[in-house]
Amino acid sequence: MIKGKKIGIRAIEKVDLKQLRDWRNLESFRRNFREVKELNLANQESWFESYCVDNPYNFMFAIIQLDNNKLIGAGGLLYINWINRSADFSLYIGENEEYIQEKGYANESTLL
Repeated sequence: MIKGKKIGIRAIEKVDLKQLRDWRNLESFRRNFREVKELNLANQESWFESYCVDNPYNFMFAIIQLDNNKLIGAGGLLYINWINRSADFSLYIGENEEYIQEKGYANESTLL
């Protein structure tokens, strides 16, 4: 885990998938994602296997609060092109359905 002042980032685990799916399916969040359809748990598990497990072109992480180890969001570098040194950056804070909020979690996650 990489720790900041208020939050930490760690690898996404299977136990995170239901919560990530629920946040991912919020209509207010989906309009900001590349894939806009609702996902079921099987879709989320397939995403986990293809994007989070042994994939050298994607680095996904869970965002947690350090004071209580609670999952509050997710982010990552996707579609990494090692030759061109480019990638897509993705991040959201699902806690309280805020997407990106004023508590500084998104900024700290980005810096970490």
